[in-house]
Amino acid sequence: MSNFVHLHVHSQYSLLEATCRPKDLALKAANYNMPAVALTDFGNMFGAIEFYFAAQEAGVKPIIGLEVYLAPFGRSVKGGNIDGRKEPNRRLVLLAQNFKGYQNLCQISTIGYKEGFYYKPRVDYEVLKEFNSDIIALSGGLMGSVPWNFTNKGYEAAHEEAKKLKEIFPERFYLEMCRTGLKEWNELNPFL
Repeated sequence: MSNFVHLHVHSQYSLLEATCRPKDLALKAANYNMPAVALTDFGNMFGAIEFYFAAQEAGVKPIIGLEVYLAPFGRSVKGGNIDGRKEPNRRLVLLAQNFKGYQNLCQISTIGYKEGFYYKPRVDYEVLKEFNSDIIALSGGLMGSVPWNFTNKGYEAAHEEAKKLKEIFPERFYLEMCRTGLKEWNELNPFL
């Protein structure tokens, strides 16, 4: 049995971003003898239940997750523009550790749609602080808040962002590295 587990995976429910069906994901993970696999769709948990049962059926442990859009100036600020500064939404991967974590992911996702929606369901640090228990956080891809700060604002800004997330998710925040061959990652990975 392989010990490798994918923790940052998108399905067809990450609209316009991925095409993998949750059942196919579970079967492929089982095919590769992976003990578990995560589903972390962008901004929603629409495929979570389908994925959970498909993974159970395939004999793979399902890890339910969510990749949130993090509004840089708060979920009530529309357009990512404050005081003339325009910044894009960042991303953060969240994984449920247990049923309570799943419930918190549901709360976070719901708040993103009900209170933070501006083109995409967005949340902010306030929401993460309130619903962080039983959730593991990963720094995300190139648009993750730590990588984005490193690329656009430098080492100090990225370091401060990582410290902030570590405070919100004590002992449960991890930096995510990626080796895809993209030059951005080649510069970013040594920092991480």
